[in-house]
Amino acid sequence: MQVSRFDEAVDREGTGALAFARQRYGMPPDVVPLWVADMAFRMPETIALALADTVRHGIIGYAVPTDGYYDSLAGWFERRHGWTVDPRASIQTRGVVHALYLIVDALTTPGDGVLIQPPVYAPFFEAIRRSGRRL
Repeated sequence: MQVSRFDEAVDREGTGALAFARQRYGMPPDVVPLWVADMAFRMPETIALALADTVRHGIIGYAVPTDGYYDSLAGWFERRHGWTVDPRASIQTRGVVHALYLIVDALTTPGDGVLIQPPVYAPFFEAIRRSGRRL
């Protein structure tokens, strides 16, 4: 199985990638933007093949997690952290930023202080402040 090649330079200039809109953000040409959802690395071939299969099918829409998804989730936590989880107790969110807001809301109350350790993704700051918590 092929994995991502983090040593392969991929030219994203002129592809419409927001992360590479250098003029918009005033980025010098020697800066490589490493955004959460828009990286400068190729995806593993297994993922590209799975996406190609989905596109060839011709119908794209919302999907529910499969048993394979839950097995993969549980296996990853077990291998990486030695943590046995019930993956069906997990929830799906619309994305990372939405999840940050849900976590702040679930674990704290307005006025609470929340500690983060920068450098972190900018929405960490926003989720705390906009939820009425103290950074």
